[in-house]
Amino acid sequence: MAKKKLNPIHGADLAEYCVREMSNESNRELEIGGPTVFKHQDIAELAFQLLDKKPKFFHIPPFLLLLSLRVVKIFNKKYYDIGMFFHDGMTQNMIAPTYGSRNISSFFNEYLDAQQGDGK
Repeated sequence: MAKKKLNPIHGADLAEYCVREMSNESNRELEIGGPTVFKHQDIAELAFQLLDKKPKFFHIPPFLLLLSLRVVKIFNKKYYDIGMFFHDGMTQNMIAPTYGSRNISSFFNEYLDAQQGDGK
């Protein structure tokens, strides 16, 4: 699971792209991603690095997650659906055509700056 890749897009880049594409009146699905491709673990390591904390990870085999989710489904369909969303996102590559200039590290830094500004 840790080897799957994605290219998250910054909200500002996504908004810019959406506004630009709104002039195109075709009703179609658009694929868009950020400028940098990461493995899931790369993103987590970056977050730990920016927080100046030592990373700690554990990996759940996909078959075990699916088995657990089947049990969850018996008791709570909503949590099952959320779990399946994360399972699907973590077990396949999600690389879209790249757009924008901001990457996830700039988002993390903006978030940290905002938190420090709020006194948190």
